Amino acid sequence: MSMQVEFPLIYRDLPSAYGLRGYFLCCRGCEPACFCQELEAFTQVNPTADGSVALPRRCHKMWLFKQPIRRYDHYCRWLTNAVGLLNHRAPPEFVLMLIGLLVIGTAGTLVDFVLLVWTSSEGHHFTGFLLIMHLTYSVILTLLAGPILRLHLTFVSRNELANEYKHNLFYIMRDAPQGRGKRESLRGGSGSGGPKP
Repeated sequence: MSMQVEFPLIYRDLPSAYGLRGYFLCCRGCEPACFCQELEAFTQVNPTADGSVALPRRCHKMWLFKQPIRRYDHYCRWLTNAVGLLNHRAPPEFVLMLIGLLVIGTAGTLVDFVLLVWTSSEGHHFTGFLLIMHLTYSVILTLLAGPILRLHLTFVSRNELANEYKHNLFYIMRDAPQGRGKRESLRGGSGSGGPKP
């Protein structure tokens, strides 16, 4: 009976698994938006006093690429590639995926607990052991996805990159230069959100 239920579910979820793997391969193979000719033009317009190369805001020089990366977010260990402008997954999609993981983890925890109580009253000890293992997995999944969801909700709501969060920089939209003098868009610590703990 259980095999008849499992095979249609696996068959239905198989295309999404292939799609997810294809998405990861695309992100891994995609160049994360390196500067080429634009960097030379930018350094000619914005010379530095010490002669080093001036980088635009939200740009980062990384060991993996010769050129700096535009809108550098972070280095992804799973993809073994930098996440930048051209290969950055859409934040709302990632937040929805994390919400789905939290729902699955929480629902799995509740269902496992109810089934554990029911099987222990019936005397099925091996099934109870397997349910305890799955309950542990569901709790760990929920505990890992929760803080990641909180961080990404912060990034999306504040239009902030992970690299800016790591260096305690805030991107303040109302202070962005819009043709009215020189104002700094990136500030450390004293931004609208206050200092980070």
